[in-house]
Amino acid sequence: MTQHYDLIIRGGTLVLPSGLVEADVAASGGRIVTIAPGPEATAEEVIDAHGLHVLPGLIDAHTHLRDNPEVETIATGTRAAILGGLTTVFDMPNGNPSITSTARLEATKDFAATRSWCDLGLYVGAARTNIPDLAALELEEGVCAIKVFAGSSTGDLLVESDELLEAVMRSGRRRIAFLDAPPEYAFSDARRRGYLRALEAHGAPVDASLVVPGSTAVEESVAIADALLALPSPPTAIFAWNDDLAACALIAAHRRGLDIPADLAVAGFDDNDLATKVWPALTTVHQPIDAMAALAVERLVEHVRGREVEWPQHVTVDHKIIRRQSTATPAAPAAPHLRPQ
Repeated sequence: MTQHYDLIIRGGTLVLPSGLVEADVAASGGRIVTIAPGPEATAEEVIDAHGLHVLPGLIDAHTHLRDNPEVETIATGTRAAILGGLTTVFDMPNGNPSITSTARLEATKDFAATRSWCDLGLYVGAARTNIPDLAALELEEGVCAIKVFAGSSTGDLLVESDELLEAVMRSGRRRIAFLDAPPEYAFSDARRRGYLRALEAHGAPVDASLVVPGSTAVEESVAIADALLALPSPPTAIFAWNDDLAACALIAAHRRGLDIPADLAVAGFDDNDLATKVWPALTTVHQPIDAMAALAVERLVEHVRGREVEWPQHVTVDHKIIRRQSTATPAAPAAPHLRPQ
């Protein structure tokens, strides 16, 4: 069947991790869908890029747009960004006035909506006066992050003490779910206890609705993960009891069209073969199975040879976190494409 896309860019030189490749690119819904869709593919719009390089849009995460005609304007600054290959810029909050409240945020968004030529994300500045509001502000549409000035800045944008800084860091809203072991796995409580300790250490509240047992059946576990994602306030991250359950969470997220890790971060435990076969590859906790097996056999041999061995023994072996593509800092809801009409 002939595939139809919103856009096909034909004949360009693609800049890929493997090098330069001349190929077509197809996009739908504002996202790249495939490379080399084939000559029979059709699209609403076709761009001839022969002789041109095709790059993914770059993001500048630290800009200071100043709407001062003597220096620059939002229009000239964002047009310059596009000329340099940037399709998104994140603007700092220390303008005049600084962005520290919903009212200032909305005013800036309204002002930029008819002036920005590229996608524009806005930082909200942390201040003494808005710490209780930061959890809600960071989830406002168009907000890319909370910016903390711990040294000095303009206006009231200063969080100068350790106590204030801790209050700011504890105000964030990061909902982390735990996809627990199936109920029949009685030895699963250690990982759950680790999850709960981590939440406590970071001052995050425990939400019982975010701790659910998985299943040994794949589709049942996918359905359980999907129920988490269907909550009125869904998690921004899922930590799974093992890599198999984490893979089920990935399936549920893909079916909902979520971007991993931008919309949802997923992490597992074990670092088994599946961790690098799913997409994106799983961040996970690596267990040194060989070392664990060798230690168990050593203790068993000692027991068989009649040596006094205290039972049961609890031995902790070194482990490490393997960071892969399934985790990243969660993103706030994206702003609409801002472009002058």
